[in-house]
Amino acid sequence: MRARWIWTRGSRFFIYGKLDPVKVAWIIREKEKHQLTTQVIAERMGVSSVWVKKLWRRYKIDGRIPELKKPDRRSDRAGDKATGGIGEGGGHVSKIL
Repeated sequence: MRARWIWTRGSRFFIYGKLDPVKVAWIIREKEKHQLTTQVIAERMGVSSVWVKKLWRRYKIDGRIPELKKPDRRSDRAGDKATGGIGEGGGHVSKIL
């Protein structure tokens, strides 16, 4: 999905996914009311229930509505360690006599 600009409540937002700041605020308000289940909220917003739980957890920890960031891969280098030095010339196979 490509990024897009939206105009909501007098502000412009550059959105990368399905959610914008207004939708995130609605999710938090509905969770605070305790009237709808996580599954119902997720279905109405078109996201997974895991994502709704993640937003709620962030809100409970910080006490403010979470801001969405640009989606990207994690910055850890676990994949580099898993190669075992193949990129360093250690990937040659030698014949054992």
